[in-house]
Amino acid sequence: MRSLRPICEVLFYFLLLAYGAGVRAYMQRSLSEGVKAQRPRESTPGWAEADKFAMLARSHAINAAVVATTFDSAADGETESALKFLRQRFLI
Repeated sequence: MRSLRPICEVLFYFLLLAYGAGVRAYMQRSLSEGVKAQRPRESTPGWAEADKFAMLARSHAINAAVVATTFDSAADGETESALKFLRQRFLI
């Protein structure tokens, strides 16, 4: 029987793609609103930070998917790293 792990990793990657696209859209909106108001918005640095963490999480998710195709348990560590970057955005 084949493992479903590689498929799960791919689904996780697609969820991270959607999350990253949403974060970038909000960041762009924040930048545009700041330009219109002729002053930077307080939320813009937070969106930039969220975008950075989303990219790092996506990178680890890609690594986890690659490792999962070899049925290596190291995929667990990569997935945990991806989740760590997603959680980090919400820490104060």
